[in-house]
Amino acid sequence: MGMLAINLYCMCAAHCGVPLPGLVDEIRRFYDSMVAYKQHTVLAIFGPMAQGLANCAGQADDPTVLTGEFLNQDEAIRLSIENNNKTALTAIMMTLTEVLFYLDELEAAEARSEMARGAETSLRTALPLCLYHQMTVMVAMGQCRRDSSSQEHGVRYRRKRRLRFRRARRSWKELDRLAKNAPHTCLNKSYLVGAEIAFSKGHGGRGRGGRGRFWLDKAFSSYRVSISIAKKEGYLQDEAMACEGLAEALLSVGRIDEATSLYQRARDCYDQWGCPFKVERLDKRLSKYNTIILP
Repeated sequence: MGMLAINLYCMCAAHCGVPLPGLVDEIRRFYDSMVAYKQHTVLAIFGPMAQGLANCAGQADDPTVLTGEFLNQDEAIRLSIENNNKTALTAIMMTLTEVLFYLDELEAAEARSEMARGAETSLRTALPLCLYHQMTVMVAMGQCRRDSSSQEHGVRYRRKRRLRFRRARRSWKELDRLAKNAPHTCLNKSYLVGAEIAFSKGHGGRGRGGRGRFWLDKAFSSYRVSISIAKKEGYLQDEAMACEGLAEALLSVGRIDEATSLYQRARDCYDQWGCPFKVERLDKRLSKYNTIILP
């Protein structure tokens, strides 16, 4: 039971804004104890999370793959399939979805999200389910906006868009239900995914004309509420995601000064959290406006 408690502690710490470098050091000590006591069952779940956090902290040769100090991705997937361990396989795919989302590899993240759909039946605690539904919406809506900016708007595009919105609305409904029972953990995430859905409706074909403005105003409001709650709770990465989403929404209507200020705030939150590739990506975006303000 003690090792399971450690697993939940590390998961909560990681998603409650605890800076990654120090947390990974702490995880390393716990991991060594699990190996020494041959806690293979817990390690099957703990390993993907630990490696994912190490990847986010810039402590992996290839951050797109969960292979490093705490896990060998190919071996872990093979063992999960051989042992019919759906919980371990779901943990691997959920972690990959999140890491690939932070890397802006949305197509790959969406594929992993599809493979993690077992989370709804294999995970029973609020936080993992909350994270699963949050990432499902973030990835799906990011892909919707990216596709709507392309030139291809045929039947296949519309079908994929409808499917993404259907999945996103379903996950938002589940996240809203979780938020009623665990507001400190899930409420800011519920507002964030609601903002993502509204922004995507206003950004694409479903939100033309006056309806487009309605959805964008709804997105602006929900993003701001999510930022406020995340800041109050100290959830650095959630505050950063909401700031980045609001910046993109403001940029879509030409409010460049407000957008760059929010990109800067998102960059600073990711820097405090300890996610170097997000900092680098936002530095590149801010450099277009010559407004980088290094701490």
